[in-house]
Amino acid sequence: INGVRYSLNPNDLVIADRERAVAIAGVMGGSETEVTDRTRNILLESAFFHPRWVRKTSLRLGLTSESSYRFERRVDPEGVDLGQERAIYLFKELTGARVVSQVLKAGRKPTLEKSKVHVSLEQTKKLLGMPIKPNQIHSALTRLGLEVKNEGAETWVVGIPSYRPDLERPVDLIEEIARTMGYESVPESLPERPPLDIPPHPLHDLEERTRDFLAGLGLFETVTYSLVNPSFFTASGFDLKMATQIHNPIHQELTLLRPSFLVSLLEVLARNERAGAHSVSIFEVANVYSRKSKGEPHEEKTVGILLAGEKEAGWSDPKRPFNFFDLKGILECYFEFLGLENYSLPVQEFPFLAIGTKIQIGKETAGFLGEASDSLRSKWDLRSQAFYAEISLEKLLSHLAKGRKFKEIPRYPAVERDLSLVFDESVPTSQILSEIENLGKKLIHKVELFDLFRGGRVPKGKKNLAFRIVYQSRERTLLSEEVQALHNQITSEITKKFQAALQEVKASS
Repeated sequence: INGVRYSLNPNDLVIADRERAVAIAGVMGGSETEVTDRTRNILLESAFFHPRWVRKTSLRLGLTSESSYRFERRVDPEGVDLGQERAIYLFKELTGARVVSQVLKAGRKPTLEKSKVHVSLEQTKKLLGMPIKPNQIHSALTRLGLEVKNEGAETWVVGIPSYRPDLERPVDLIEEIARTMGYESVPESLPERPPLDIPPHPLHDLEERTRDFLAGLGLFETVTYSLVNPSFFTASGFDLKMATQIHNPIHQELTLLRPSFLVSLLEVLARNERAGAHSVSIFEVANVYSRKSKGEPHEEKTVGILLAGEKEAGWSDPKRPFNFFDLKGILECYFEFLGLENYSLPVQEFPFLAIGTKIQIGKETAGFLGEASDSLRSKWDLRSQAFYAEISLEKLLSHLAKGRKFKEIPRYPAVERDLSLVFDESVPTSQILSEIENLGKKLIHKVELFDLFRGGRVPKGKKNLAFRIVYQSRERTLLSEEVQALHNQITSEITKKFQAALQEVKASS
C-alpha cells in the first residue's frame, strides 16, 4: 500500500488468494486489497505470525509498520479468536455491517504450555534491598492477573498467562512487584564493599605524566578519529603493508586504523588555519595500529606532537616562526622530565619529512621527528611549516628507570674550555659528544654544542662544530695545567679519530 514493489523470497511469509500474494504477512498489505472510501465488502482476518519470520522479512526489505512492530514483539496467540470477535462487534456497532459468511479457520494456534515461575520472599528482599511482607508479594502478583499459589509460607509458584511472555524468571516477577508497589518505596543505598586494591599501571601513569607535561608547555590536546582514509597515507609516502584494514567499515572512505597521528594532526592544523589561527601547537596521546609479522593486529600507545605557525612572543622573545629546534627542545625537556638519558636523535630520511631524525633510545627506535614535506603541505594547503614528532610510550616505558637518582651539588669550582673543529658532514654530532665524554676520565661535568657553521672558509661537504666542555671534580679543585693537558689530549684524539681539522675559537667568557 506504500506504492513500492518488493521482491520476495521463499522464506517470506505472505497472505495469498488462489492466484497471487495480496499482503506481506505481519508487515504490510498490498494496494489491490487496500480499504478505500468505495470499499463495501471486507474479508476480516485475525492471525498469529511467528515473530522471527516477521522480523526477518521486515529487516531484509527495510520495511517497518505498526503491524510489524507488534508482530515482531509477539502478539498473544490466545487473543486471536477474542480479537476477531471484538472486531466484528465493533464493525456491527459502529458501521451497521452485516456478517455474510461463517468464520473460516486455517492452520493451528501454537500449543502453549502455561509457564510457571517460582519466587520467594528471601529473593525479593535481597534484590529490592528492603523489608517486605508475604501478603504484599501475594497481593501485587494477584493484581497483575497472575495465578499465584503458595508453595510454602514464604514461597510461591506463579502461572504466567500467554499475554505476558516477558515474565520468564524470578527477577522479572520481583521487578513487577516493585513497579506495583511504587519504585519510590525502594530505598536508595550504596552497596557495601571493601576498598579495591588497585595495582600500579606504569603505562597509564606515563600517559598522564605526558599529558600534564605537554599541557604545561602550552600545547593543546586533541582527540581525533581512529579510522582514517588510506589514500591520505599513501599520498604521504607511508608504507601500509603492515597497516590494519577494516573489513566492515562504517564509512566507505574510512577503511584504515591509523598507523600514525601525522595525517590526523595535519587535518586539525588545516582546519585551524582555515579558521584564521596563526599558531598551532597540539598533541594527542592514544593508540596507533599495525599488524605483527603473523598478521595479528597490534595497538600501541603513542604520543604525537605538532607545531606550526608562529611561536607566541614574550617580553624577551620576539614573535617568530616555529622551527625544527623548537620541537627538538620540547622532546629533550620531556626526556629530562622523565629522567631519560640514553637517547639520541640520528638523522634519517623519511619520505613524508623534509628534515627528519629518528628517536633512538639505547639500541631501540622509539619514534621520529622532523619537518613535514612540501608535498604534505601542498596536499593540505598549509601556509606555514609544520614540525611533527611521534614517540611510542610503550617502547619509552621499557627504558625508564624505576626511580630517579639525585646527585649532590658540586662543592668545587668548574673550568670551561671551548673546542672548535671542522668535520665531514657525515659525522654524527652525537658520536662526537659521546667520544669527548669517554675521553674525559670522569672529569667532564657537561659537554654541549653551542655553534654550527657551514660555508665561508669551511670547505664544501664540511661543517664547523664548536663545543663547550665543563671540567669539574667532585673530590678536589682542578689545576689549570691539569685541565689544559686533558683538553689538549681530547682535542688530539678527536682530531685523529674523526679526521677533523682544528679551528681557532675565541676564549669563552
